[in-house]
Amino acid sequence: MGTEIKWGSDMVKLGSQVREDYRDAGYEFISLSGDELILEDSWGKQELWVKNNWFAGYVIEFQGVGYEFVTSI
Repeated sequence: MGTEIKWGSDMVKLGSQVREDYRDAGYEFISLSGDELILEDSWGKQELWVKNNWFAGYVIEFQGVGYEFVTSI
């Protein structure tokens, strides 16, 4: 995927992608169904993330796979 560059203590930049583990980003795991991941932030707001390991931008990493933000639910 390219050269890995650490940003601070939690984020990793891989080419045009910035990856962050969901726990380091302050999320709690709610559910995983197929390619859809539901996470909850520290304020109790739930979000839908979809599997997209090659998204060029910010992704949340869950179990070694990248997920792209879709919407708050």
